[in-house]
Amino acid sequence: MSKALDKVWLLFFMWLIAGSTGLYYLKYGKLQLFDPDATLAINSSQIKFDRKVEDYFKKNFAVTNNAVFHIQSSKCGCNTVTSRHIIELNELFLKNESVIQYLSVEDFPDINKLIPSSPSIVIFNSRGELTYLGPYSAGAFCSTSNSFVTRFAKKSIEGAFMGAYVIHDAYGCYCLNH
Repeated sequence: MSKALDKVWLLFFMWLIAGSTGLYYLKYGKLQLFDPDATLAINSSQIKFDRKVEDYFKKNFAVTNNAVFHIQSSKCGCNTVTSRHIIELNELFLKNESVIQYLSVEDFPDINKLIPSSPSIVIFNSRGELTYLGPYSAGAFCSTSNSFVTRFAKKSIEGAFMGAYVIHDAYGCYCLNH
């Protein structure tokens, strides 16, 4: 009987250690501010920021009207966390016949001057105006339940344009674009 009890206690402590390690990783592993140096916060407060982003994307890509850009780093483990969110958003965008593109920060190193972290998303409306720039959501799992982008995506699709929404103050699973 005591050997069985010893095994139960051993399993309990192994579970406790594994769970604590997992929680530590979630809290301190990849969780960080989307804009840790406040670069995006400062830049987006400039009057011409929207135009600067629009010009960058128009210069580098054929289509920006009704376009969505998913921005990721191939070295970022947080991409897997947002993959389900991206699928759900793409379903919404495809219904609206949006052009969906995937960008790697390694292929466009200058993008880090506009967007400090990834994974992130940039959305342009039918007139090529910036409607959203920022992370998909916040939190350890960056899930659709705490999504920033979904409500702005729907407004963009509906044609409701009230200027660009730039989200910089978020804490979640992000990797800095170097």
